[in-house]
Amino acid sequence: MSFTDVTPVKWWKEATGYQVYPASFKDTNGDGIGDLNGVTEALDYLKLLGVDFIWLSPVYDSPGHDVGYDVRDYEKIWSRYGNMDDMDRLIAKAKSRGLRILMDLVINHTSHEHRWFQESKKSKTNAFRDWYIWRDPKYTPSGERKPPCNWQGVFGGSTWTYVPDREQYYLHLSLPEQPDLNWENSEMRKAVYASAVEFWLAKGIDGFRVDMVNAYWKEPTFPDAPVLIPGSELQPMKLEYVINGPKVHEWLHEERTQVLDRFSQDIVTIGELPATEQEEVLKYVSASRRELDATIDFNIFIAGNHWSVKMHDMKMHTLPELKDAVSKTQGLLYGTDAWTTAFLVSINALDLSHWLIIVGES
Repeated sequence: MSFTDVTPVKWWKEATGYQVYPASFKDTNGDGIGDLNGVTEALDYLKLLGVDFIWLSPVYDSPGHDVGYDVRDYEKIWSRYGNMDDMDRLIAKAKSRGLRILMDLVINHTSHEHRWFQESKKSKTNAFRDWYIWRDPKYTPSGERKPPCNWQGVFGGSTWTYVPDREQYYLHLSLPEQPDLNWENSEMRKAVYASAVEFWLAKGIDGFRVDMVNAYWKEPTFPDAPVLIPGSELQPMKLEYVINGPKVHEWLHEERTQVLDRFSQDIVTIGELPATEQEEVLKYVSASRRELDATIDFNIFIAGNHWSVKMHDMKMHTLPELKDAVSKTQGLLYGTDAWTTAFLVSINALDLSHWLIIVGES
């Protein structure tokens, strides 16, 4: 085989990325909050570090209940960070230095202030009525209204919030301010692709880190979770009710073939796949399936702990536990057509949110 016959290695297989949480990165206007212009000013510094791409934590317009992971408008910039002119300048300046930009793709849910949800909650008959997950209440024999099931949310409290105008509850795996989108609705998917994906690819970004990507599907019958906390009305939801459901792969393939491929074969998607064993991870990142290109495996981050343990209750891992986590992550590279990442977390008194992402083989 001649050298001209060799398929070029994808750029992201040899790349090093740097996560930027803009609020704590660099403040250029003296308001005490970092901004997009601060990231632009630091591009030469990042280039000097040997960084190939920047992963931007969410900079979309947001009310800020979950540091920007509650998106109010995918096509606007959160005013605390600047405006769209600042974002366009950052993209252009990065490209001129050979730096690529990945956005944080947050499409399992939106903000409760997003226009889609504001319309959806008005009635059961409007055009957005099924863009989110709504269910009728349950009632006790005495007539007391209860949520559709007993699931406890990621951040505590019920996963359901009641809306009197619809006389129904909406689902939110995270905060009440983050209603989950109904991925079963094809019109909703088209709108998400257009607003959250195509809009940014048209601006010239190079891909996405995909938030909660294996949680798009939910068990539609919403069964009660088994009682693990005696005496409590709320119980930890079983992962199989909300993680790695049967349609997630179908939707990711749809997104790849109908949206991403129309822009470039070089667009990269790096998925967050929590609580997922290696065999299941392979279904997402296998090159032949063309769903995601790589994964960020948080087993290293939670080594020695279970996903149900709250962040501040986590115990220190042992060396064997850390080795097991690293082995699972890097084991994807051997004997498969999949890819993974390695990452380091910078923790100091001023900044807990900047990650060095090494997408290439470590």
